[in-house]
Formats: sequence, C-alpha cells, structure tokens
Amino acid sequence: MVVKTKDVLMATAGVALAFGFSSCKKDKESETDKLVGEWETISVDGMAAEEDERVIVTFERNLDFSYCYTYDETEYCYDGVWEWGNEDETEVDVTITDGTNSITLELEIDELTSDRLEGDLKNGAEVSAIVMEKRN
Repeated sequence: MVVKTKDVLMATAGVALAFGFSSCKKDKESETDKLVGEWETISVDGMAAEEDERVIVTFERNLDFSYCYTYDETEYCYDGVWEWGNEDETEVDVTITDGTNSITLELEIDELTSDRLEGDLKNGAEVSAIVMEKRN
C-alpha cells in the first residue's frame, strides 16, 4: 500500500476540522447557561418598571425558581420550579407555590443572551411582554 502525501494531508485536515468543530461547540454557551441566574424586570408591556416596584426572578441550575417583588417598601417572595417547555429551549414552564396554592406560567422567549431576556409571560389567557436584565 502506497501512502500518498495528498492522502495524509487530507486526513490531517479532516481531523483538524473535526476537532475545530467540537471545540467551538464546547465553547458555545447553552440556553440553560444563559438562563440560570438572577434577573431584574426592566419593563412590562413596554412600560418601564418603577424604581420602588422591583421584580427579581432567579433560575437555578437545579431547576429551582424564585420570584421576589418589592411593593411599597415590602418584599414578597415565592419559590417554585422551572423546566424547559419544549425541545427548542424557547419556552420555560414555571410553577410557583405559596405553600398551599400553585400557579403555572409559561415564558415564551423571543431573545435570550447572557445578560438580556425578552419574551411573553403567559398566565392562562393573560399575556405580558417582559424585558429583563441579568443581575449577576
């Protein structure tokens, strides 16, 4: 069997290309990586959040979820769980409970970066367009 220089070069290039693609994929931030963290609501339905009415949402990697809002200098917090609502990772299902009652919301994501989240929050027939910025 005669090994030609051209064949060796092509094989080497193929291996290098395969490693290049796999290393790019590893460096890419996953949708979960982008979502996990603490988010502050910037606007709801195009209206800027009031300074004294702050809403903080936290998505944990272990699928825990928390929702805290401040109104009239009092903070109210609720815990829950989240999961991806579809395979495309463009919907998040959130279940919030207060100990006795629970509510499930759907967040349909239009844009998700490492520091910005835009989408529609659905509570039954009620839909709110939200914009959030990551705090950490």
